[in-house]
Amino acid sequence: MINGKTFAMFFNASPRRNWNTHKMLEANTQTLATVFGASETLYACDTYQFTDYSRYDITLFDEAAKRAHRDAQFETDLAHARALGRRLVERAAAQA
Repeated sequence: MINGKTFAMFFNASPRRNWNTHKMLEANTQTLATVFGASETLYACDTYQFTDYSRYDITLFDEAAKRAHRDAQFETDLAHARALGRRLVERAAAQA
């Protein structure tokens, strides 16, 4: 709380908007905005990401395995992010 106002700052360090990290942050940002009227996500990243991994010789990970993990896990992770947003709102409202 600063100057009597409750706020939350979200920083997205992913270079890809509208992907996993963005969606998780937005789940929390939207929850907070419904209670406090406004929210904002800041973006900053220096990481280079490829849009088409097949064009590069990347040996650090298996793209198919990474995609399969994402497909199996992301909805659960997103639900956890939404639940975290609700808990943050409840905690902030209790302190206000």
